[in-house]
Amino acid sequence: KMISERLEFLTGRIAVVIAAILVTLLALLMIPLELVPFAVAAPGAAIVLFGLAFVARDGVLMLLGYVASAAATVLTIITVPWGSLPGL
Repeated sequence: KMISERLEFLTGRIAVVIAAILVTLLALLMIPLELVPFAVAAPGAAIVLFGLAFVARDGVLMLLGYVASAAATVLTIITVPWGSLPGL
């Protein structure tokens, strides 16, 4: 009952391409987040929201996925010890 077809324009063709790019970037964010315990759950949750939004054609879930993506990006910038990464 909580998931339905809402705001379908946010699950259209352009939104799918944008979300696919974001999911790829979120997967790349998971690599440095492995240094922080349990931090990979943030981008993982955003990926799950995008997947649910595609399956249910729910634009509200797509919006939540965008918000979770931004939160995961901020979490990565704040918590990853960038100076201790090899090669940087």
